Amino acid sequence: MLKNSFFCLSLLFAGCQSGNKPHDNPDALLQLRNPAETGIAFSNELREDEALNILTFEYFYNGAGVGIGDVNNDSLPDIFFAANMTQSRLYLNRGNFQFEDATGQSGINTQGKWATGVSMVDINSDGWLDIYLCFAGPHEETQRANAFYINNGDGTFTDKAPEMGLADTGHSTQAAFFDYDRDGDLDVYLLTNITGRTGPNVIRPKMLRGEHPLHRPALPERREALRECFRPGRHPQRRLRPRRLHLRSQPRWLAGHLCLQRLPFQ
Repeated sequence: MLKNSFFCLSLLFAGCQSGNKPHDNPDALLQLRNPAETGIAFSNELREDEALNILTFEYFYNGAGVGIGDVNNDSLPDIFFAANMTQSRLYLNRGNFQFEDATGQSGINTQGKWATGVSMVDINSDGWLDIYLCFAGPHEETQRANAFYINNGDGTFTDKAPEMGLADTGHSTQAAFFDYDRDGDLDVYLLTNITGRTGPNVIRPKMLRGEHPLHRPALPERREALRECFRPGRHPQRRLRPRRLHLRSQPRWLAGHLCLQRLPFQ
């Protein structure tokens, strides 16, 4: 048994050492490209301190999103990197694995906001990919509003989420666009995370009268959704989590909720 374990460890270390240098195996399926070659130097840097860390914000290390699509219609896939604590970046593909940082001229600004998911979709059917960004984080609602950067076709983007009714502030993780009601327009499903004001790592007052955490006063924007989710007739031992569904109805979007059933502690 010890001999077999030693042999496996030897193979593991040998495998780790053999792949340290890029391009040392031209027949490899994947090859590592360094930032000096590609021009991509993005890093989702997190700065942890006493006020903001994994204990005060449970989703500190959940990461951010990446979107890939041809935003300038040159038949080359471009890359958008979302950032939690720094500026998100848009890289235009110039061919031959060469990319150019076009963030400054694009008009996209996420500084001071905790960006999460990235979705690329041609929402207005003008032939140009638009970029929908989700935001969450330990911030006030104004800093959690999602952004919908509409492609102007000249290398710049304009955030039109507020006028479209999609500046959702519900701690969004990712957006999925699809025609939910089969009317020919794209709708969007927003996956959200914690929506309460108190995180699970924050100490709560002890409950002494048999009450349940779910019976705490709901936030105003959740009250109707929770009333629907917990209406009589549903299974009493199943916890229901509200999720947002936005249906497109020209020229605005109608906000609704999907109630997904989850077993306790899932």
